[in-house]
Amino acid sequence: MPCFETTEIIRKVHNAAPHSASVRYFEGLLLHPNQPFNPTVLRHAEDLEFYYDELEYAVVYKQYDHIRLGIPDAELPVVDNKTVADCIKRLTYLNGKLDEANGHRDTLTLQTYEQERDFIIRFLGKSLNKQGKPYDFKNMREYDYRCVFKALMRLISKVREADPILADYIKTHLSTGMTFMWWE
Repeated sequence: MPCFETTEIIRKVHNAAPHSASVRYFEGLLLHPNQPFNPTVLRHAEDLEFYYDELEYAVVYKQYDHIRLGIPDAELPVVDNKTVADCIKRLTYLNGKLDEANGHRDTLTLQTYEQERDFIIRFLGKSLNKQGKPYDFKNMREYDYRCVFKALMRLISKVREADPILADYIKTHLSTGMTFMWWE
């Protein structure tokens, strides 16, 4: 099997798949050989040079929602569909009370209801994903893994169209287990 220089690999990969997010993942792995990267860090980090550790990345960017931090699943704050439904029911009630308090010009009651409504909205904002469903921490980690894995496999298939030998070289040097790593 031929041996490729890092700069040559990067150049050929850029030519095969310009403007692709998978190129960013691949470059991060290639420029840090033999260094395992957690899929969450690989997917969300802007500059991988300093963030080898998932917890270090979380501390810097204050994005703890993707990270277990060694806490057992039973201790994670869980929001289920019933809690979401109860919150929405309470928001509907509060909106009615806010309209009523606005009509009576009762500023103290209005302020109390607004504080409770804002608290519930912030709580739901942290507890729900973009589709309005409760976060499932295990699925977020799996989702990051699938995103990075699929992106790298698409990249390899694009490289294979341009240079099959390089694609085979990448496939043999790329580790895609629980962490992603480029083997030297």
